[in-house]
Amino acid sequence: MKHLVLVVAAALAACVMPQSGAFDPTYATQSQTSVLEARDGNWRDYALPSTEWPARLEAELRYVDEVIQQLRTDLCVRDDGLFAMGFSGGGSFSGALACRRPDIRAIAVGGAVLYVPASECTRPLPAWITIGTMELEPAREVYRDTSRVLDGCTATSAPVAPSPCVAYDGCTMPIHYCQHAGGHIWPAFASMATWQFFRTQLMKI
Repeated sequence: MKHLVLVVAAALAACVMPQSGAFDPTYATQSQTSVLEARDGNWRDYALPSTEWPARLEAELRYVDEVIQQLRTDLCVRDDGLFAMGFSGGGSFSGALACRRPDIRAIAVGGAVLYVPASECTRPLPAWITIGTMELEPAREVYRDTSRVLDGCTATSAPVAPSPCVAYDGCTMPIHYCQHAGGHIWPAFASMATWQFFRTQLMKI
C-alpha cells in the first residue's frame, strides 16, 4: 500500500508579475493551494541501497528542498506558511522535515514514529497527531510525547474539535492529539481537522 507522504502547502496571494511589474489578481486565484509531489507515487527512492540510511533520508530531504525551491521560483508564493502532512512513513518523514528544516511551520501526521533522534528536534512546532488505539505502541507514543515535551506541554489536556481530539495544556505551540478507535488508518475526520489546524496557523502569520 502506498501512503500519502508529503503535502507542501503554500499560501498564495495575488501579486505583482515579476516580468512586467503589473498587478495581476488572477496570478494566484485562491488564498491557499496544496502541491503534492512524489516519485511515481513514492517519496522514497527505493533504488538506493538500504545500507544508505540515514543518508537515504538526506536524499529525500534534498528532494523536498528542490520541490520548495521550484515553488518559490515558478509561482508567486507567500512561503512563510509551509506545512508537512503525512500518514505512516509519510508522517514519520514529515516529522523529520520538522526537525531538519526550519521553514516548516507546522505538521499533521498519522501513525508516525521518529525517523531522527529526538535530540535533533529542538524547535517547538505546532503539531496535529492522530494514532489509532489498535496501533498504539511505544514507538508511536514516543513520537507523540516528544512533540508534547518539546512544545512545553503538560500531560493534561482539554477536548477540542473534532472528537476525539484533545489539545494539550501549557504549550508554547499547539499540540492536538486525536486517538481514534481504529488501527493503522487515516481516520475520516482527519483531513478536515488538519486543514482547520493549518488554517489556524496561517491566520497567526
